[in-house]
Amino acid sequence: MNLHALIKKTDFDEVWVELKKAYEVSDAEKLVYRGVIDELKELTTEKQLNSAEDFTIGVCELEDVLDPDTYVFDVFGISHEDKYRYSLIMEPWSNWLSYDVLDRSVELYGQTVVLAHILYEMTFHGYSSLDSAQEQQEIIEKLDEAKKSIDEGKASLVSQEEVYATLGLERDKELDPELEKRNNAATEAAMVRNDLRLQELMSDWRGAIDIFNRRPAW
Repeated sequence: MNLHALIKKTDFDEVWVELKKAYEVSDAEKLVYRGVIDELKELTTEKQLNSAEDFTIGVCELEDVLDPDTYVFDVFGISHEDKYRYSLIMEPWSNWLSYDVLDRSVELYGQTVVLAHILYEMTFHGYSSLDSAQEQQEIIEKLDEAKKSIDEGKASLVSQEEVYATLGLERDKELDPELEKRNNAATEAAMVRNDLRLQELMSDWRGAIDIFNRRPAW
């Protein structure tokens, strides 16, 4: 079942309950997300030509590797070509709608939970297809400018201290070596558990999949 069909068969009020559970969304945003759903129901599912690949949308509850034993939902695209996991936040909404949703994700979490997390992910750049497309285009143009600057030798390195100062952040104090070792071990263990979760989730999806990689889809 593709995302467009899932949206049409799922009750928005139930999806909104799940959005409020998982994310810091206010009651005032309910109308915004209802507008998103209404637009998605009317959008064409014709795949746009600027995307060369087809994906299946996966949703999986994974451990936060920076805070083991805390769980977050990850939304990603599984490439039909190379079987890697990709971020889909730069995909046009019409492309999202054309992609199938992984059956196993729906079986594990239910269509309401799955759709709530997909909606949150696909509205990362805006709450309409037009706003999202414009934001994505601006990002692409900035990246192209940066690449051109690098290729022409005009780019300069910025120290980590300058970055922190610009963002108004304080650098972490030096960790105790033993504490850092324990933290690293906990992170590695969480990553292994996540790999096993993903392996189980995708075990029935078109054969084996490379679970260790996640790449942007652009």
